[in-house]
Formats: sequence, C-alpha cells, structure tokens
Amino acid sequence: MTLSIKPETAFPFYLIHYTTHKKQLIIHCLKPDVQILTSNGLRIPVHTGILASVSPVLENIIDRPHKHHSSEKIIPILGVPCDAVSSFIQFLYSSRCSEEELESYGIHLLALSHVYLVPQLKHMCSKSVGQRLSTENVVDVLQLARLCDSPDLYVKCMKTLSSNFKAVEKTEGWRFMQENDPFLELEILKFIDEAESRKMRTRRHREEQRLFMELSEAMECLEHICTEGCTAVGPSDMDPTNQRGPCNKFSTCEALKTPLVNLRPILILAGFHFAGNSS
Repeated sequence: MTLSIKPETAFPFYLIHYTTHKKQLIIHCLKPDVQILTSNGLRIPVHTGILASVSPVLENIIDRPHKHHSSEKIIPILGVPCDAVSSFIQFLYSSRCSEEELESYGIHLLALSHVYLVPQLKHMCSKSVGQRLSTENVVDVLQLARLCDSPDLYVKCMKTLSSNFKAVEKTEGWRFMQENDPFLELEILKFIDEAESRKMRTRRHREEQRLFMELSEAMECLEHICTEGCTAVGPSDMDPTNQRGPCNKFSTCEALKTPLVNLRPILILAGFHFAGNSS
C-alpha cells in the first residue's frame, strides 16, 4: 500500500525546484525517488535529496550500493507505528512537529531522531517526553533516555524517580526492570543515595551558616555592651540604667545579659558597672 499524499502536506508528492537560466525562471518538478516502508506495509514516497540533507544516517543508506539492482528503491523504517514514521518524515521536510504528534508519538520520535541523527527533533522530543513523566512511565522513559543518550531527560527521570520512589517501586515497570536490568536498578539506588547525601550536606551547611550568623551577632552585641552599654550592663566609664531604651538587637543583648550578670563579680573587677552597683 502506498500513502496518498495531499498537496497541502509537509512532504509534497512533487518538489518544485526553481533555477534561473539566462534570466529565465525554470521550474523543475522532481518526483519522489525512494519509498519509506513502515511496519504495516505502508509505503511513503519521499525524495532522497531531502532525507540526505537532514539525516546523515539516511544519507549513508541512500549512498550504499544495493545488492539487487531494481528501479524501486525502498528504505525500511520498522518497529514503530506507521503514524510515527509519517510524523518523522514530515519533520524531515518541514522541521515542524505538532504538540499532538509529540504527545502521541514522542517516545517513538525520540528513538527515531536518535537512530537517524536528527538533533533538533531529538531535543524537542526529550523536552516533550520530560514534561509528561509519571510514576507509571518514568522507568520506561529512563531506560529510553539512557539508550538514546539524552542526558537532560535522564536526569529529569532520575529526579522524578527519586522524589516518588515509594510509588514507583509498586509499578510494573519497576518490577520488570528489577528482573531484567539489575545494573540500572543499582544505578538508580546509587543516584537516590547520592541525592540524600547532598540533601544532608545542604542541611548541615545551612545549620552551620545559621550558627555562624548567631555567633557573629552575639559577638557584635558583646562588643556593643562592652563599648556602649546596653540596659543594665555597660563599661566603667558609663552609667548603665534600666531605663535605657532597647537597641536594635535587644533580644540578643537581653539573652547575653543573664550570663553576664552571673559573672558580675569578675566583670566588676574588670571595670564593668551594673545598674544598682555602688562601687
């Protein structure tokens, strides 16, 4: 069966080629010179020039000498739905792919774009498939991302899996992967362990920063108390009083006042005055 192509489709039955010769416009109608064969026997007529200009893999297939000399040239693209192949060929002609096609055939188009080295389509598919991740499909998409060398999609799958690990563990995809790809399971568990370690390091770093800020503020308040005085505690050349207004870090100074009051005898000897102290 041969695909019937309408004039408004992205890959026309005839390519119109414009050239100029002696200032005259010459139009050449180029017929399709090769057919794409899909899994269900559908044949899509296409132009070798277009395929070769977009895909180096298809270019090599076209340039490869045929064992059987015949007028009919056929390139089989099998293993994916024929509609996905049709969308793939359309992209080769137009560099466009609709959201509906990406939603329906994104995974198949990702595989085709990887096999036939079409990076623009591969980027579009990786982004689209990544936006549609779920606990049910994340393991399958992860395996595809690894096979298709799509690092952005791979990392997104790993993060999704790590965040929803309990739910993913219950899926059929996870059980199948455990039975058939233990190395990937180990890879996933290692990623989750490293992610948890990073979270712990981040929490520890934030806690250290918080303690550092509190210590820094306490040191500033100590300097403030020792040089300017605050509430009932101050240096010997000032007369601290309980009526002094609160400073801008009064809560910290107030917290420091209790241990300072407990050290009152030592601080008096060191030249500090306390409110109510007659010495």
